[in-house]
Amino acid sequence: LLMVLAWYTFRYLYKDYPQLRVFAIFGCTQKTISLGVPLIQALYENNTGLALFTLPILIWHPVELILGSLTAPKLAPWTKMEKKRVKLKNRRRSTISSTVHRLDAEGNEV
Repeated sequence: LLMVLAWYTFRYLYKDYPQLRVFAIFGCTQKTISLGVPLIQALYENNTGLALFTLPILIWHPVELILGSLTAPKLAPWTKMEKKRVKLKNRRRSTISSTVHRLDAEGNEV
């Protein structure tokens, strides 16, 4: 769910940067082990159920790695295709803007 949320959020915010959208999938979601375990240990330091509290994170982390391994090969060609699309779109914009600058207010070429 977080991966999908990150994908669409970065799609909205950074439409012309496909690399950032791919980063969002992995960078925004895969911090559970490095941040979660120390946080749980700090909060429940003397609790006898500490192992049970960390269990969901310890199970979820390998699932994240597997999902990443499955999605990465599909995202690499998509990123290349999107970069070409953005490049073509920017080329069209520059052609249109240069055409507009050569015309005066009445539409006559300058």
